[in-house]
Amino acid sequence: MKIALVTFDFSAERYGGVNSVCLKILAALNNTMRCETEIISFANSKRNSNSVSLCDPKTFRNKRISSEGFFHGTPVTKIGSVGSEMEFMRYRKRRELTKFFNQFDLIIVVTGILQFANIIPKVAVPVFVQFATRLKWERKSQYSQMPKIKQFALRTQLPFLAFQELRVIRSRFQLLPENSMMHLWISKRSKREPLIWYPGLEAPQGYSQRSTDNLKKAPFISVGRFGDRRKGWARLIEAYKVAYKAKGKLPDLILIGSGELVDIDKGVLEEIQSQYPIRIYSNLSDAERDSLLCKASIFLQASFEEGLGIAAIEAISFGLPVLASDTHGAREYVVNGSNGFLVPQGNAFTLDFAKALLRTYDSNLGEMSQKSREIFEKKFERKVSESNLHMILSLPIA
Repeated sequence: MKIALVTFDFSAERYGGVNSVCLKILAALNNTMRCETEIISFANSKRNSNSVSLCDPKTFRNKRISSEGFFHGTPVTKIGSVGSEMEFMRYRKRRELTKFFNQFDLIIVVTGILQFANIIPKVAVPVFVQFATRLKWERKSQYSQMPKIKQFALRTQLPFLAFQELRVIRSRFQLLPENSMMHLWISKRSKREPLIWYPGLEAPQGYSQRSTDNLKKAPFISVGRFGDRRKGWARLIEAYKVAYKAKGKLPDLILIGSGELVDIDKGVLEEIQSQYPIRIYSNLSDAERDSLLCKASIFLQASFEEGLGIAAIEAISFGLPVLASDTHGAREYVVNGSNGFLVPQGNAFTLDFAKALLRTYDSNLGEMSQKSREIFEKKFERKVSESNLHMILSLPIA
């Protein structure tokens, strides 16, 4: 069997998000199926060497498809876009690729939003689409942080993007949402019943070394992409400050991420760190990150929006209780009062998160740790995930 794993801007070095899920699916295919897999990565930028920019005649001769070598033995093919200055053009149906995609026996699309799957032309092979959220929902957490002119440019394209989303929903593709809210929304609109599938994680070896003694002294921790304002770093730090002042003293706050922290001005951040025990680590190795997770007490997630949240699932794999903003993704791994708490979004979020942090800190962290681990083993452990994916891919598609 020959399988195409289709995504955008594939990079093994990029941390989190779609790339992380793509790598997990690739590992699952290698572990559970006898197949030949190829990664097909579409460009999401006009700057890509395979793309054509309508404003730059020099790009008109760019080679649209090229081989990019191998990733751990799996061939990687990159495909450029035409006119990606406009967002909806990145997701246009690529009918010229019908012959290319028909060489495969099965196609798996890994994306954040449904519009991307619209690129797949009408083919004679089964297509599965794994995704996290809706573009419309995601944008609610983005517009306030955008320049007005960019907001206007994106809003004017919404009718085209809505049409592309509708085409995917009404296609014969098998849709695989990552959370229950997305599953419910799709169920009411799709011709085919969607199936929830969670990316799986290997149970960490460090879990057996984790001690639940003296958790009151262990640091709080949060992991994510520093360059992504949707992760809510500024309001997480502000909530920690409020809780720290109220309590008089709290364990250290450890922030781990990739790239640079953009939510807070560097000078302001340095001033905050001089008054509060906040430690920031950028671009750690997986081993370094896991070592800090293993020694932490509570995982904090203050995101404005999460389709799922791989970093939080990594945290519960170590048995960490989770305090999270109420997102569609967080509801999949946080059971209020059992292994953590969900904090409603809204104007009072910072104060509410600070109160919830103190409430979590004063709870029985040992019991919460055990509940987190149980949720991980039941829903997100690698073997469970791979078994479910194998079953889904084996289902007949009419």
